Amino acid sequence: MLGQKSSRSLAITFVVAIAVVIVLLIVTLMLVLVLPLRGDPWSVAGFAATIAGIMAAMLAILGAIVVAFQWFRLDQRVEQVVAQKLDVIKTDLTKDLHKRIRAMGEFTLLWPAPLDVKEPEIERILEEVPDLPNAAVLMAAAHINVAVSWPPTREKSLARAGYWAQRALEASDSQDPGQPEYYMAQIRALQKEPESALHYLRLALQKGPSLHADLVSERPLFLSMTRGNDQRLLLDALLKLLKFTPPTPDAIRQHCLHRDDLQRSAFAVVRKSNGAHSHLTIQGVRLRSDNPTIEWSIVGEAEAGLALGATTLESLLKYLDDHFIVIELIPHESHSDMFPVTIPPRTSGFPGYQPS
Repeated sequence: MLGQKSSRSLAITFVVAIAVVIVLLIVTLMLVLVLPLRGDPWSVAGFAATIAGIMAAMLAILGAIVVAFQWFRLDQRVEQVVAQKLDVIKTDLTKDLHKRIRAMGEFTLLWPAPLDVKEPEIERILEEVPDLPNAAVLMAAAHINVAVSWPPTREKSLARAGYWAQRALEASDSQDPGQPEYYMAQIRALQKEPESALHYLRLALQKGPSLHADLVSERPLFLSMTRGNDQRLLLDALLKLLKFTPPTPDAIRQHCLHRDDLQRSAFAVVRKSNGAHSHLTIQGVRLRSDNPTIEWSIVGEAEAGLALGATTLESLLKYLDDHFIVIELIPHESHSDMFPVTIPPRTSGFPGYQPS
């Protein structure tokens, strides 16, 4: 309302100014035409120049008034257009906000449901709100958990996990930094594609350095993906990402010599044959008090499928080097509160081996 009053006052002022200018022009013309001019030609010329100057000044003032009026009208028009656009933007933002809040509420209510029940509904929600925060990443993680915990559906679950991880990559702006790449790396690792997994791991750590802690906790998954001729190189690259240095041969030997109270030492290893990550426990037992010879053997679940019985430490270390890549020395645990356990050594060893 105030803008309309101001515009009306300016319009009246503009009309009055034009009227004044017109009256001044008419008076000037009357003076020139009606009043007799006497004198020398120079006086007449001077008077005529003065009249022309006055008329030019009046025209300049009139032009300035016209320009000012046009600028004012333009400013008013711009303000009206901007106000209209802002109203449209506010309306659209309000609608979008309400839609996002409703979608997040539906997603939260659906999440406890079984995966096959909630997945179609979450697809529908993402069609309405494609950038719903972390929705695609959570779906990828859910399918990965199914693939790991239920082997019969492994291939199908990994395929669905890859689908959701790809959607997360395409909508990475709405996901936590590095999460889409991190879950894609897990999928590639489970599919035994180490080069691709390492590629996505590097991208994940570049975008989200805080993911390093998650990577360390998921280390067995990634360590199990390597196999074949390039296994050592791939493991070295992965351990570098983990900021982890594998033990040296001398450290492995010292860990064997300094066993726990059950005469055992444990290692985290990766099998060279299939890339499987597991724990391996060795035992060094002195069977007779009058004989200082220690007989070494492998015990525990990692021993399955290995033809190694009682042997010397040098032969044991060679066997470890031939069949495993030692990743970590597992710290000893105290068993002082347990009853002593005697595990007899295996009778079969390498060909030609004779216990001392």
